[in-house]
Amino acid sequence: MELPDSGHLRTLARALVPLVVEEIAARAQTPCDAEQALLDEAAAARFLGMQSSTLSAWRSRGGGPPFLHVGDGKRPAVRYARADLIAWAQQRRMMQSHQPAADTTAPESEEASR
Repeated sequence: MELPDSGHLRTLARALVPLVVEEIAARAQTPCDAEQALLDEAAAARFLGMQSSTLSAWRSRGGGPPFLHVGDGKRPAVRYARADLIAWAQQRRMMQSHQPAADTTAPESEEASR
């Protein structure tokens, strides 16, 4: 097998470099596995900036973020999807201490209430 001369290698490199750069850029736009991963209770608590015990209490009482039971048996592992944690937190954004941001309805005018 004969190796190409340096001129051919340069030509090949010039053709391949833009393709490689394009592929790297495309991969950078794709969410990585770590972003899609399920988080255990401790990691989910750190992500939300709270104690694991708070998440545990919410699982029992309700009101916390969605979670999954993974595995069979008496004590399946508890996991949280990162996307669920983000969505849950965004639903709780507040504009004032007593009014959620999602509540953007204006108070009724006196005429509308008559």
